[in-house]
Amino acid sequence: MLRPPPAGSQLSVPARVHHRRGLLLVGLGAFQLWLWGTRVANLLGEVDSFSTAFVAVHLVLYLAAIGAGVLLLVLGWRLLREVARAGAAALTATATADADAGAGRGAGARSSELRTPAGQDLGP
Repeated sequence: MLRPPPAGSQLSVPARVHHRRGLLLVGLGAFQLWLWGTRVANLLGEVDSFSTAFVAVHLVLYLAAIGAGVLLLVLGWRLLREVARAGAAALTATATADADAGAGRGAGARSSELRTPAGQDLGP
């Protein structure tokens, strides 16, 4: 059985993983829109071949699937935006810390190495 992490602990996930997940969600959402949009166009092109009830039921199902595709696109886009914001904020903080310390050699973490707490909402 899975247990929640102890109170006060943070689980860190590389920003690269969040970026990949965002791209996957955007890709799946775009595929959903293409697939079900094509199905709607095909159904409406052959509307005379089917009964009105058949067309109505299938349009409702197709529109629900298109709604799921839009949801996937929105979730993926927001995740990509959060990763970009977190990366920019971390790079700015690293650059400020390097400048304050006098390092000036770019000793900060690269954007692909940045870690964000899992489940933390970084967006508005």
